Amino acid sequence: MSHPYREKARQLRQILDQSLDAIVRYRRWGLIRLLSGSLLLAVLTLLPIEMNGYLSPAIKSSILISTTLLLFLWVIIRFRRRKHTWKDANYATLLRPLGSQGKQILSAIDLEQDELQQESLFLDAAIEKNLLGIDLDAFRNSVREIVQNHPGYRFYRHAGAVTFLLFSVLIFMLSVYPDGMMRTLTFWKTYIKPNPYQYVVHPGSIVLEQGAYLEPEIQFTGDRLPERVLFSYKTDIETEFRERLMTPGSENDGGLQQFVSMPVEVTADILYQIRMDEFRSELYRAEVRILPRFDDLVAELIPPVYTGLPRSVYRYPFSEIPFYRGSEIRFTATSNKPVSPLAVVTAGERQTINPTDSTRRSFEFSMAPVQADSLLFEMEDMDGLVNRNPYQLLLNKLDDQSPAVVILDPSADLLEYQPDELRMRYRATDDFGIEKTELRWTLERLFESDVKEGIQELPIPGIGAETDWVWNLEALGLRPRDTLTFWIQVMDNDAVAGGKWGESQRITLKVPSLSEFFEELGEEESDTAADLDQVSEQFEEMEQEYERFLEKMRENPDGGYEEQEMLEGVSEQQKELDESIEALKEQFEKLQQELSENETLSAETRAAYEELQQLMQELNSPELQQALDQLREAMEEMRPEQIEKALEDVEFNEELYRERIERTKELFKELKMNSDLDKLAMQYEDMAERIQKELSLEELEKEMARLEQDMQSLEKQLEELTKEQPERHEKGLQALQEEAKEALKEMQEKLAQMQEEAAGQREESEDKESDRSEKSSGDSSKSEESEGEKSEGSSEPSEQLQQDQQNLGEQMMQQAENIRQKKGQMGGQQIQVNLQALELALLRLLDLSEEQERLSLQTIRTRDRSVGFVDLAQRQNQITRQFGAVADSLFKISSEVPGIPNTVNRKKAETERVLLSSIEQMSERNQSGSVIRSRESLSGINDLASMISSLLEQLMNQSGGGAGGGSMSMEQMLEQMQQMSGDQQQLNQQMQQMVNDMQGNRLSQEQSERLDQLAKQQNEIRKQLQELQRSGSLEEGDKLMSDLERMIEQMEDSINDLRGGMTDPLMINRQQQILSRMLDAEKSLQQRGEEETREGREAEDNLRVLPPEMTLEQLEREIRAKLQDPDYTRFEEDIQRLIERYFEQMRRAEEQPVP
Repeated sequence: MSHPYREKARQLRQILDQSLDAIVRYRRWGLIRLLSGSLLLAVLTLLPIEMNGYLSPAIKSSILISTTLLLFLWVIIRFRRRKHTWKDANYATLLRPLGSQGKQILSAIDLEQDELQQESLFLDAAIEKNLLGIDLDAFRNSVREIVQNHPGYRFYRHAGAVTFLLFSVLIFMLSVYPDGMMRTLTFWKTYIKPNPYQYVVHPGSIVLEQGAYLEPEIQFTGDRLPERVLFSYKTDIETEFRERLMTPGSENDGGLQQFVSMPVEVTADILYQIRMDEFRSELYRAEVRILPRFDDLVAELIPPVYTGLPRSVYRYPFSEIPFYRGSEIRFTATSNKPVSPLAVVTAGERQTINPTDSTRRSFEFSMAPVQADSLLFEMEDMDGLVNRNPYQLLLNKLDDQSPAVVILDPSADLLEYQPDELRMRYRATDDFGIEKTELRWTLERLFESDVKEGIQELPIPGIGAETDWVWNLEALGLRPRDTLTFWIQVMDNDAVAGGKWGESQRITLKVPSLSEFFEELGEEESDTAADLDQVSEQFEEMEQEYERFLEKMRENPDGGYEEQEMLEGVSEQQKELDESIEALKEQFEKLQQELSENETLSAETRAAYEELQQLMQELNSPELQQALDQLREAMEEMRPEQIEKALEDVEFNEELYRERIERTKELFKELKMNSDLDKLAMQYEDMAERIQKELSLEELEKEMARLEQDMQSLEKQLEELTKEQPERHEKGLQALQEEAKEALKEMQEKLAQMQEEAAGQREESEDKESDRSEKSSGDSSKSEESEGEKSEGSSEPSEQLQQDQQNLGEQMMQQAENIRQKKGQMGGQQIQVNLQALELALLRLLDLSEEQERLSLQTIRTRDRSVGFVDLAQRQNQITRQFGAVADSLFKISSEVPGIPNTVNRKKAETERVLLSSIEQMSERNQSGSVIRSRESLSGINDLASMISSLLEQLMNQSGGGAGGGSMSMEQMLEQMQQMSGDQQQLNQQMQQMVNDMQGNRLSQEQSERLDQLAKQQNEIRKQLQELQRSGSLEEGDKLMSDLERMIEQMEDSINDLRGGMTDPLMINRQQQILSRMLDAEKSLQQRGEEETREGREAEDNLRVLPPEMTLEQLEREIRAKLQDPDYTRFEEDIQRLIERYFEQMRRAEEQPVP
């Protein structure tokens, strides 16, 4: 039995052992908690790194394992360090807080455990003494408190708190960052960082044919783009991806930034992805297959027969077949591999086409489409593969267009008086052909509600060809104020859908009454007058610009850049003026042609129109433009002498230009006045003829309504009669206007009275007809016969109304006669005035010729540089002033007589220019220049006098009823032409001989006289040629007439050259051309005489004959012959005495000896 205190000591030791075990346990669990906290801390530390870096599993595992190992090693080391001394070292540690009691307990425990003291008698006593007063429960509580205050227990508690805190943080982070926390906790897994770019990869996973090319592309949306984009791909047998750089494409409107790679030929299955910086797209697969497709596809298009088109063949690949309705399309197809039946899908159906051979690769089928469609070919091979992109073919239907037809002539509405036929030209076009052509027309008549219609077959034109056709309008019976509307319709040859019609524009032909026609004609004449005024204004603007240019030239005689620019502006204005005149010519020619076709005006007025048209053709002669060009060239070359001469030429031609424009304006005013009077007279005659016809009452009412409109038009024309007319006829026209207005007013009142009578008679007839219709008794046949007779009688105008018709018509005829008489009086008076003025001008020219002849002789006798030239210059100046007065008179006369050719005005201007030059030479006391210029002046005066003499003869013959004599026969013309050809040949030989004799020497006095003699001979031939032209049986427009005119012009040039002493090769060539033309004309006349016999006709007046140049002796013989000719209108006695005195003085001057 053991001692109780020894047992108590064992219990105390047991309590201490349990406490020490608890401390060890607390330390162990503290270490575990610390390890867990360390792991949690490592996870929390790894979390932000993983959230931003997406670490690999290896890195994350390394971090966690290394942390765990370090903590584990630290725990092992600590545990091993305290393993052997843990209990002993800690009994005292546990009992130290109990002080002495603790020491007693420690001593008791030590005694109890000491094996050597087990047999000692004092052992129990010692234990008892040490344990006396020790309470086990109190000790147990004290030890528990000591344990709880032990560092191991505190370590345990603190480690648990830290672990709990870290675990709480872990739970919080898991809720806030679940993705990052999950990646951290599952450290053994690989996570890829999300791609921040928004993109679409094309074509994605795809099946391609072997050998096809893969063209990858990626399109990014948004503003964020990678810096580098790579295309990565590999085959199934490769382990590494190959990469190609992708380059940016174009940015489209949708905001897509495109990156593309070079095409990659695919021969095996591949995997590919797109790398965007450090990011990658998902993997795509491109599988290689041999898909069914066409190796060959042939389509043969067979058009409809009516089109005449050839067959067309289309070979694969093609996407469209155009066809016309009625076409057949035959397909022949070959696939690249055996396929099941071919499926052809159209908009309306699905058709299965079976193979035509055992290889199951050939197919044939045909179709006849009727509308636009699309063909879709679907193929499936024996393995079930189908063509992923079915081949689609469009069938584009072409419409057979409707034919088109256009009327080319006339192209606009017409207004024609009394048309009997209409010349038409039309052109039709169509895709394939014209089957039928028709002319359709409608005819509307005044006071008739019914519209007549008609159709007429026309010749079928070729496609695009112009066809002429003449429409005979006589069968339509067109009347004044009828409106004929016509158009052409053509039908094509569409044999499938039926012919389609095409229609041209509609042309309206209005048949005016005579008053309407004249009113339209008057408007055209007014337009022409306005255009003439515009031309005159343009010329004035050009003159003003030229004057400014001259002022600059006076400041700078040599000229400079500014002066050249101003001259260029003048030249441009002159060209614009020429263009305006050309347009005016066309307009006037159209007007004259219209008058000649209708022949509504008198023959006299039409002849005046023709004469004025000839003057129009000469209105813009090229001399002024040539002179401006020469002036510009002289200024560019800086030659003062040429500039001065060019300035003179420009001034001379500018004055001629101005005179032609002014003369044309005045002549047109005279012509328009005569035309207006003609139109008034003819309208009265037309109205008289219409009102005096036998008409029914209904027709009479309609005719009177038309007359009322015509009289209103006449009233308007009378108001315009005195506007823009020649001033010399102003009083006569005003008197005629007043008389005509009164007569017209009287006729209008008479017409209104007749209309009232006709209306009353019609109402009375209608009342009687109504009364007869109410009677129902009597024999029906007799009643019908009686009503017919009464009805017929009632449709005739009354006797009084018929008498009024005749009286009104006679009144109208009388008014027409009055207007014609007034026109004839004004014209006759004007002719007499012009004749007297020309006679006076001729006499003054004869006096000036005498004076100039004496002056020329004295100039020859005067020595060079003599003082006598001062007196000669003064006398020449006086002659020049007198000639200027005659020239002004001649221009005024020419502005009233259209038959005076422009050559008269040109001749007077040239003569005046030579007279001024003669004054200049005499002022410089230049004897040779004075002699030449004075002789040229004398020649010009004599030529002008000869022209005036011929004009007087012609005008007198006109006023006396026409020229006598008949036209030459063809035989006479041939005989005269042969004689002239011989004379011309002899003259050419003489001129050639003289040129050979001169051989470059200066012209001697004898040679000068010989040249004058040759000029006279050439002038004689020219006069004979003019007589042949005037008296021959050639008509205007004849080519031979034009050749004669050309020969006369060349002879005039030769005469001027001979008088000027020029014998250059150019003149010799001109002479040869004259002879050649004469021989050609002789041959032409001989051929005409052999082919046909022409009847003689009365010679027509030709006022445009150019009078010949002649010497004073020839002029004397001609005038004396005319004075003695009984057929020639004689001059008055005082004029004859003046002529005799003139020639007497000329003879005395010749008899005076030369000093």
